[in-house]
Amino acid sequence: MKSSIRILSFDLVGTLIHPEYVDSFWEEEIPKQLARERGISFEKAREYALAEYQKIGDNDVRWYLPAFWTKKFGLLTSPITILETSANKMCYYPDTLEALAPLHDRYQMIIASGAPIEIIEFVIRPIASYFHRIFSTVSSLGYVKKTEDFYSHICRELGSKCESILHIGDDKILDFELSRRAGFNSYYLDRKCDDPLGYDTIRNLVELRNKLL
Repeated sequence: MKSSIRILSFDLVGTLIHPEYVDSFWEEEIPKQLARERGISFEKAREYALAEYQKIGDNDVRWYLPAFWTKKFGLLTSPITILETSANKMCYYPDTLEALAPLHDRYQMIIASGAPIEIIEFVIRPIASYFHRIFSTVSSLGYVKKTEDFYSHICRELGSKCESILHIGDDKILDFELSRRAGFNSYYLDRKCDDPLGYDTIRNLVELRNKLL
């Protein structure tokens, strides 16, 4: 497999960065801004925001779009400004930076994520130079989750054979199984060490680097 790989495709949340940052954007930072602009308590604003999220539900693509919610809540502050207020909470996994630099020297790298493009672009600012393209399920195709067609779309957009791409992600179905069905090579990133360690399972991105370099 190693000799046939030309492109590395990375999931974002849970793979390169801790999920707590994205969770805090929805559950803390938007309610904080809502509380400031409406002059209500954070607790009341958070309760209201979570209830509104629930009304839309995660099967609706709007649920994932920051601009939809700032408009719906009538906020005067942009999603990017809200993201910037919580930038100190953003945290890459230690192995992310250790692995990406040497891999970038040998492979073309992309992001293939279920996060909206605004969040992806903000989160990868410090390492944006490593990545050739960004693909977002919700922003690129309007899909609420990764699908086999999402991966096929990536191949078409890159003009590459699917077997020349290796995808790495922390969801066994959405990242590992579906990308394989589309013809990608893939590794399942099991940071929690829940599954037996097989050839196609890695515990961190340093293991990926060691397999490929």
